[in-house]
Amino acid sequence: MRGSLRVLAHGGFRTLLAAALVSNLGTFVQDVGEAWLMVKLGGTPLEIALVSATAWFPAVVLTLPAGVLADQADRRRVLVAAQAWMALTAFALAAATALGRVTPSGLLVATTSIGVGQAVHGPSWSTYVPDRVPRRDLPDAVAVQSLNWNLARTLGPALGGLLVARLGPAAAFVVNGLSFGGVLGVLAATPPEPPRGAPAGLWPSIRGGLHYTFGTRDLRVICSTTAAFGLCASPVLALLPAYVARELGGDGGTFGLLLGAFGAGALVGAFSLARTRARLGAARLVPAAIFVSALSTAALGLAPAPAWAVAALVPAGAAWLSALSTQNALVQTRAAPELRGRVKSIDNLLFLGLYAVGSTAAGVAANAFGVRAVVLGSAPLVALVAAAAALARLPSLPSAEAGPGPNG
Repeated sequence: MRGSLRVLAHGGFRTLLAAALVSNLGTFVQDVGEAWLMVKLGGTPLEIALVSATAWFPAVVLTLPAGVLADQADRRRVLVAAQAWMALTAFALAAATALGRVTPSGLLVATTSIGVGQAVHGPSWSTYVPDRVPRRDLPDAVAVQSLNWNLARTLGPALGGLLVARLGPAAAFVVNGLSFGGVLGVLAATPPEPPRGAPAGLWPSIRGGLHYTFGTRDLRVICSTTAAFGLCASPVLALLPAYVARELGGDGGTFGLLLGAFGAGALVGAFSLARTRARLGAARLVPAAIFVSALSTAALGLAPAPAWAVAALVPAGAAWLSALSTQNALVQTRAAPELRGRVKSIDNLLFLGLYAVGSTAAGVAANAFGVRAVVLGSAPLVALVAAAAALARLPSLPSAEAGPGPNG
């Protein structure tokens, strides 16, 4: 907690974080609106799962070039362009929804468009915001970013469920479009970054990042664990709207409640993460958190009513936060500063790309075998990922006394 307070003392980091909280809230409000709109349009389990998956498909194509931009371009300009693109897409989807012109395929086009913005945005944001603090505070900055994201994950779905229930999905999309304004305002008022050396060509830069990441044992293990978790754990969130509608008999408010439970668990995990990580160490914390996720997935698959699903999703949220935030901190601290954007983009690509593959496969399987069976079936796969992570011996986080970074 002391480290978290220290990073919040940095004004630039604190201001960006506050603006990001508003934007993140809008993202989760939109997630509820998109998923429930697909349910109301009569989408199949596959189409419902694709709402989540198509948001991440662009990462397969764009994340590596976006990592090069994060290392070589003015990240502030990259972030402004990506945020503006996502805001315009949200407003366009709101207009089409209000006019009754949205079809299942049109909704998937919109979620893909937002995924394009997220793919370009991710590596620059992941490296730009922590650079507002000294390097010795980097693990704490990553943890506070995760706390910020999961505070939004807790509050956003509840707000989204309320908006969708009272005003319809179009209202959720308008709120998301407006939520980008704070970050755009902060970035517009921030001076451009100084040049960081002559840029290399795109493909040589990508090859260099791939060679460095997979040629470095620690980074290879971290990224592989993240990828395997994304693939096997994806049915929980990808099929949650269909699970609510088909297995629990709930509505948009129920869906928002369950997403909020997941976020509340993540919030609890974020507050306790530093203490838990200090006691267990990263090498033991990540496999333990993934195993808890497996148990929570099984409990969700057996839930007979929404209250039971809430009880299953709270520990799931804490486990996801603990595993992914720790692995993010490992990537950020183990990568060379001049390659951090590319390494983070590769980590994003593996996680989001395989999450999209897992979500799509879960949707196909749910069409054939039912939603509950697929959620239950994913639990032992997640447990296998936990066992593999324990055997792989993840590295530890470096000491906080590693020394100051460029802003220190």
